[in-house]
Amino acid sequence: KYRVVTVIYRKMPKFAHVANHEYTVNVEADKKVLIDTFKSLAGRHQYNRVVMEAKDGTFTIRSGDNGAATLNVECEGTGTIPVNATFMAKVLQVVDGKTATIQFANAPSHIRIVGDNNGWPMLVSPMK
Repeated sequence: KYRVVTVIYRKMPKFAHVANHEYTVNVEADKKVLIDTFKSLAGRHQYNRVVMEAKDGTFTIRSGDNGAATLNVECEGTGTIPVNATFMAKVLQVVDGKTATIQFANAPSHIRIVGDNNGWPMLVSPMK
């Protein structure tokens, strides 16, 4: 005997419709540098909240407990958005390629991450 638990339908919503938004910030950087930076700024408490800030061609990741890091990367636009540092590091590890592009607007917009070898974007929700 078999029991049907979940039926999976092939008709999925259009991902491009969900993922395409207006992003005011575009950051392109070495994936390993980004992963190491997010890991080093992750705190020891549950949420590991950091704030990504882009302004005047400078990309800074700030952590209340563990300081801040200003990265020398290609950065266009202006914006600020909070995110979980541990989760960002884990998502970046999955990105295919050596370079990762992070796109975002001011909160509550989501964060879009794309690798240089893979056109499938990954979406990350911001924190409060």
